[in-house]
Amino acid sequence: MVHEETLNGKKIHICNCGLGYEDNLIAYACEEYYRINGVNSEEITRHAVYNEKMQRLPKEKTTIKR
Repeated sequence: MVHEETLNGKKIHICNCGLGYEDNLIAYACEEYYRINGVNSEEITRHAVYNEKMQRLPKEKTTIKR
């Protein structure tokens, strides 16, 4: 079951597989895909903002204008 946690001030929806998403619908899609197929969807996991195995949020990307 997808559960919600607050990490670094952001609400993250975490799937049973350990990946976290900002959007709860994507988290539920991840969970459903994994339940049916036994593997994660490459397309869905591209939206992950948290990986429980790494225990942190990825660094935010910054763009430098020149």
